[in-house]
Amino acid sequence: MYPNPVQGTTTIAINLDKPTEVTTNILDAMGRIVLTKNYGKQNGHAVMNLDVNNLAPGSYTVLVRTNDGIATHKMIVQ
Repeated sequence: MYPNPVQGTTTIAINLDKPTEVTTNILDAMGRIVLTKNYGKQNGHAVMNLDVNNLAPGSYTVLVRTNDGIATHKMIVQ
């Protein structure tokens, strides 16, 4: 994920072996889901943009969900 810290939009890049649904959940410091985005089926080197303009400055957890599992990243919104 880059850039991090982020203002406006961040980019998530993942490598996928096969076509799979990709969804991101953004959790605030209390663990509440504050943003969900479904990117549909992705394959290969997938690059997806995530608009965080509506999030207050702070620390968030980004969950990237695919059929194969979940990857977790920390994100700082400025």
